[in-house]
Amino acid sequence: MVVAIAVALVGIPLMVRSEREQRKRTPTAGMIGIADEIFHPGAHQADLIWVAQTEMPAPAPLAGDPFPEGKVTLQLPARSG
Repeated sequence: MVVAIAVALVGIPLMVRSEREQRKRTPTAGMIGIADEIFHPGAHQADLIWVAQTEMPAPAPLAGDPFPEGKVTLQLPARSG
């Protein structure tokens, strides 16, 4: 039991640092996410927002929407004949 606690005390901070450096989803990321949610809820909430923003597609323009700022130029092909 003491060995398991010692391994957890050393291993969890190393896994947290490694997960933050790699930013990959691994099976241990779920355990780290739970620890973040309990011990550092602000970081967990920021991670949830970051994931949602990276996975969210850009909104498609609607008919009647104004053009983005700047100059719009249309080039038509030359007529032959």
